[in-house]
Amino acid sequence: MNTRVMCRHISILASVVACIACLQAQSASPKFNGTRAFEDLKQLVAIGTRVAGTPGAQAARDYTKKQLQAAGVSVEEQPFEAVTPLGRVKMVNLRATFPAGAAPSTPRLVIGGHYDTKLM
Repeated sequence: MNTRVMCRHISILASVVACIACLQAQSASPKFNGTRAFEDLKQLVAIGTRVAGTPGAQAARDYTKKQLQAAGVSVEEQPFEAVTPLGRVKMVNLRATFPAGAAPSTPRLVIGGHYDTKLM
């Protein structure tokens, strides 16, 4: 894997980890916890490769889901099959729903990221 692709994968993974770290302390004004974010990043990297449809991807998904649920976030899995150059692959998106504000007009934020490793 070349350096540019590796950096892109690390930055995407880091954004997912940052979201989890921000949820650690659900208070009136949550704060980013860099130590927690780095620990989450180390845990996900320790899993190894996370190619879709493999045990590594399942482990990363389970870890991410567990951390979000521990922060009080509702998480559901959205399984699907994708056609890839190597054939059909079973994949799973995680959809996390944060508690909404009281008013229906409360702004919403959508965060996307990958917890898988692209097969090269």
